[in-house]
Amino acid sequence: MHKTNMWNTNTTSLAYKLGIQYLTSKRKDSSISFMTKLCFCGIFIGTLSLMLTLIVMTGFEYTIHKKMRGISAPAILYAQHDKLDYLGVKKMLTNSFGNIIKNVSGSSVRQAILSRNDHQTVFAIKGIDPEAERLTTSIEKKIIEAQQSLPKLLTKSSIIIGHKIGAAHGINVGDTITILIPEQRTKNKLLLEEHDVKVTGFIKVGLDEYDSNMAYCSLDLFYNLYENEQGVDQLALTFKQDAKITETISWLTKIKNALCSWLPFCGENNEVKIVSHLKSKLPDLQIRSWRELYPALVSSLKLEKYVMALILALITLVASMNIISVFFMQVHAKRGDIAILQAMGMPKKDVRKIFVVMGLFLTISASVLGLLCALAIGMVLQHFPFITLPDIYYVSHLPAHIEFSQFLIVFFITILMGLAATWIPAKLARNVSIAEVLRQE
Repeated sequence: MHKTNMWNTNTTSLAYKLGIQYLTSKRKDSSISFMTKLCFCGIFIGTLSLMLTLIVMTGFEYTIHKKMRGISAPAILYAQHDKLDYLGVKKMLTNSFGNIIKNVSGSSVRQAILSRNDHQTVFAIKGIDPEAERLTTSIEKKIIEAQQSLPKLLTKSSIIIGHKIGAAHGINVGDTITILIPEQRTKNKLLLEEHDVKVTGFIKVGLDEYDSNMAYCSLDLFYNLYENEQGVDQLALTFKQDAKITETISWLTKIKNALCSWLPFCGENNEVKIVSHLKSKLPDLQIRSWRELYPALVSSLKLEKYVMALILALITLVASMNIISVFFMQVHAKRGDIAILQAMGMPKKDVRKIFVVMGLFLTISASVLGLLCALAIGMVLQHFPFITLPDIYYVSHLPAHIEFSQFLIVFFITILMGLAATWIPAKLARNVSIAEVLRQE
């Protein structure tokens, strides 16, 4: 009785030792060894490709979001039909939501025609408050061929244009150009007024809608060009980093928020909550987040990332399913050992543990190696973006962004696949008949 208890106490540790020994032993059938290495390589390549895809697609999403958020403020406020009293609304927002809103900048956009060397180009001219705009967007950082600040570049007679507009018309910094503005007083026919303005810089955003179709001027010049214009079309808002929205939520929502705090694909960020809060407090005004301004782009990037991840996850799934065939071979090759262990008193559940340990060790080692290689390649791409992309993309180089929560998710998904594939042959091992095997041996 004493010996039986000692045996039962040590069977679990023996199962772990035998599982690793069976998997790493050099004295085994060559076909099984080859198939085991093939499974290892399959899981390694599948995990590596899946993780690299997530790193690159997340890099695209992160980089484009950062770029779009830079040129567009986190939230845009505008009226449905009327114009906004810039200073009045700005003062109201500052007084009422000073704990949330950090900066406010007003702007208006109208069409104009650039006339140079008998060639005309239609473009959009945006009037902005230079002092406030530099605090709400990153337009000032996108200015090339000029070393001055935005307020100094945008005077009452100067504009900044997209660099592709300048290149198409041979415009240099300091040149005076003629723009044609439709007269607002005429109804039966279109009359154009000529205005000479000085180009003090170029904008290079990396998006064609800005580089080829946009120009910036001060609101003072804008009101001079469009005499009947008063107020602004919209207000750009930025939020304080420590801004929090206090709300009463259920315990179920608290659990969901706790889980979503580290998952990359669920939950709302604080910025979305602030926009929703402002919408409820200002029902007479329209408020849209920068994500709502580009819904097709945001949704397409997210959909593309998860579809690509799902497709490449099938590679890991196929590699994990190969474990079934390999371990069926292992069970058949180790029938004699299994029968002897069971004859010596090892419980069937511990016999099954031997093959579960083998599957987990194979899956964990291959997936960890794949994740480490993906991390190394991702860090190189993130810090040294040397792969250039065509102009059809929003970025010039192949981006990469590492989120360690994605590594955990890929690791656990791979382990679950490996465990599921191991379970079937492991159940077969416990059904080996001692008498039949010993009789055949």
